[in-house]
Amino acid sequence: GYMKNKDYLKEFSDTLNYLKAHGKKVILVGDVPYYPEGSISYILRRTIIKDTFKHGFDLSGVNLNQQNITENMQIKQLANQENIHYFDFESEVSSTIETYPFYNGYLLYADSGHLNPHGAYLLAKHIEGTEVERKLVSWVLDF
Repeated sequence: GYMKNKDYLKEFSDTLNYLKAHGKKVILVGDVPYYPEGSISYILRRTIIKDTFKHGFDLSGVNLNQQNITENMQIKQLANQENIHYFDFESEVSSTIETYPFYNGYLLYADSGHLNPHGAYLLAKHIEGTEVERKLVSWVLDF
């Protein structure tokens, strides 16, 4: 995560202020939920063995990466100003899918923190025609 660079938040905030001062509008997109390192490979191994793609996978014992959650909250706070929108992926998309990180039997992730191409496509189709899509489109058209 970006927290490895201790000056990142200040530099990012300065960039946002510069853009805002020059009349630019910004959309920040929260990161997808990160799972602990190795958990996605574990899920893949288990799904191959037990054929759980069709039924989802019980992730109730898997806690999301806390650093990822903290970083998203910090970016969201920076976005709390005029001409800057924040899209909270967790609340707007992933929390609306009961079987997340699976969708219709497909694993959405390539590794612990990156969607695979098919997963990104499926999530785009999931929000198509919804209030979430309308909000994103209105932000883009507002530019």
